[in-house]
Amino acid sequence: MTAWPSTSTITDPRAVYEQVKQEYADRFKVEVSQPLGFENTFAILVRGEDARRLNLKTISNATTEAPRWRAGFGQDFMSRADGYPGFSKTYGLKFAEVREMDLSLTYIALLTPIANLIGLFRLWRSSPTSPGQRPTETKAAG
Repeated sequence: MTAWPSTSTITDPRAVYEQVKQEYADRFKVEVSQPLGFENTFAILVRGEDARRLNLKTISNATTEAPRWRAGFGQDFMSRADGYPGFSKTYGLKFAEVREMDLSLTYIALLTPIANLIGLFRLWRSSPTSPGQRPTETKAAG
């Protein structure tokens, strides 16, 4: 969580929920309900053929390719500290070109030479009792 300026980044989903619940109660006198069991977050996609050809299994594997690649991301991902700035710093990614684009164009860009890697929103069902539980398998696009 990076939304509250007075707090450090919190990565544990349960701790984020408890913090937000408390902050909203204190600041706005609003009660936050239990999680509904869905998570909306960012995902990174690479063309399936590229992932297979280069044997890419993780984002870290892509760091050697990044200087030759073009990346495309939506405005939210580009402007949030935990979006592109944090992503590129964490993984040491330095792309040949980074484009901010409408999310509806990112899939098209990935299918053409416009982008080798894109970011997009991802929504999945998680356990209502375990907010933030992630899928156990990720497959290459394409």
